Amino acid sequence: MPEITISEYRQTFAGKPPSEKTVRRWIKQGKLYGVKRGHWYVDPDRQVSVDSTVTEDGMAQKRLAKYRDLPQNLHPQVKKGVTYYRYRVPSHIKAEKREIPLGSNKAQAIDAARQLNQEYGVGASLVSRAMAAIDGINKDFSAFLTRFERDILPRRKVKGEPLSPRTLQAYKQVIAQYREKWGHLTFDEIQQAHIADHLNSLTPESATTHRSKLIVIWKYAISDGLTSENLPARIVPPDLDKTKRRRLSVDEYKAIYAQAPRHIQMAMELALNALQRRADLQKLRFSDVRDGYLHIVVSKTRKHGKESYVRIPTALPLIHSESGCKTLGDLVALCRDDLASPFLIHWEPARKTKSKEKAHWTQLSPKQLSDGFAAARDAAGVQADVPKGERPGLHECIALGQRLYVAAGYSVEWVQTMRGHSNIDTTKLYLEGHTEWTTVHL
Repeated sequence: MPEITISEYRQTFAGKPPSEKTVRRWIKQGKLYGVKRGHWYVDPDRQVSVDSTVTEDGMAQKRLAKYRDLPQNLHPQVKKGVTYYRYRVPSHIKAEKREIPLGSNKAQAIDAARQLNQEYGVGASLVSRAMAAIDGINKDFSAFLTRFERDILPRRKVKGEPLSPRTLQAYKQVIAQYREKWGHLTFDEIQQAHIADHLNSLTPESATTHRSKLIVIWKYAISDGLTSENLPARIVPPDLDKTKRRRLSVDEYKAIYAQAPRHIQMAMELALNALQRRADLQKLRFSDVRDGYLHIVVSKTRKHGKESYVRIPTALPLIHSESGCKTLGDLVALCRDDLASPFLIHWEPARKTKSKEKAHWTQLSPKQLSDGFAAARDAAGVQADVPKGERPGLHECIALGQRLYVAAGYSVEWVQTMRGHSNIDTTKLYLEGHTEWTTVHL
């Protein structure tokens, strides 16, 4: 950047700019390069001379002879006859503290300052890039993210299955964040602390998601020879709280059903009896019913193999139904109405709009299912004294259905098959929170 006036420099700040007096103090302290030619001129990108400070008249002043052996950014401070040393963090480095105390041992302070200059000095980034260029390797994090998003993700498969559009979109969103945070760095410059700071700024649930995606990104970078260690994998995953959503009772289910519009009622009945997630309920078509079975591909566990391809007999007796249906086949038949739609759960919206989440104008998005259930729940006054974030959602209909099936004598393994879970522990999670007390009779 060419030299600019203090006034022009102050205009470069997005928020409240420092006062002219403050800028002049930075120049005197050596935190900012400045020169006086009638007026003061500064260059934020230029490093202040190693062995000089700047006086009021803009002239360079030599360090005292006894301090000229100090490396760049190391500054002495005498207190009560003892000389203490401080490392001044270079201006191009973002840091909470601009000066780091290094104690009174001169030799140790010099050694520490030299190591810090090698790591964070103005030329450190250039040296890293130059060495990568000499080796014929482009270690730019941003360049790799571009290749990861463009070439690797579309071809990536998990147990033979390609990534779902939803997963690809989730990667695209986090990649944009990583590019903004670390896109100016190489893999050699990204430290574990950078990643840990980012994860620590997130909620435990979000941090867990980001950590898993970063581990995958680093795995492919290691494969390409851009780095040797999977830094995200070294970070301890956060402890997750137990599920905050309150469980749903049969009486509460009845109250919500009475307040819900027809399409939400059908979603509730299918979730309760077929035990499927909203993303899979949303996709159920009448054509999925054939040969006496309702065929479902469980999207969330699709990559885990045959457990994800579930067909449920239409003769299955319903565990509970407010609609009066006796079997799953009866419930599917009830989903048909005068509106021509290929989907079991459908409605006639006020406007016909296109959406990536919907294949037909009569189809509802997963969010519309959740919002519709929440509106009916609040209209019924169910758990109104509980914070909104903890009130039961549509997903709790599944947990209630699981409990009812087990109470009716169905095994947990049978419920696991219905859910398409590859691990029975996942099924058991949905059975938690439905504690029933056993009465001791006198």
